[in-house]
Amino acid sequence: MQRPKIYASDVSNLSDARYFAAMGVDLIGFELSEQTDVQKIAEIISWVEGPAIAVEITEDSWTPKVLEGIDVLKPAYLVLPIYWNDIPHFGEKEVLTKKYMDEVAEEDAAIIRICDVSLASLSEAQLAALKSEQNVYLEAAWTGDDVDFAVTHFPKLGMVIRGGEEEAPGIKSFDELDEFFERVESF
Repeated sequence: MQRPKIYASDVSNLSDARYFAAMGVDLIGFELSEQTDVQKIAEIISWVEGPAIAVEITEDSWTPKVLEGIDVLKPAYLVLPIYWNDIPHFGEKEVLTKKYMDEVAEEDAAIIRICDVSLASLSEAQLAALKSEQNVYLEAAWTGDDVDFAVTHFPKLGMVIRGGEEEAPGIKSFDELDEFFERVESF
């Protein structure tokens, strides 16, 4: 069985970035807003090898700082907020848009947010929509049962996991994420 695509979202520190790269994620996403320290993100990216880089736009319009950040960071993917309408052409960059579960149909690529929901509790129609899509990354609570269910029933589904805060610079526990990766690798 093929390992699912894994997208590490909301990465803001070198500990997360290096951990996710070592665990073989396909995509690492960094928030890009007016408040983002673009040079800090560029420095983190310089220490990471392997995964494609995404920037997660949090502004509701294309500000000069966001456009400059895209130019400096040179991501492979842009992740746009829910209900984003103004999508200019950015050359070779893939564009992923965040969607709610009922908006999945007929999209080329999307990140579907289902926070704190068990996959087993989704309706048959929602599960069928997930099964038919190839470029969907699903954000869920990812309990052990959900990981097993997703990997077994939806081999094309991408999985979104999140970075978090460090206890102190360079100090962080990855116990919960280790459990997630162990489950994924067991298939």
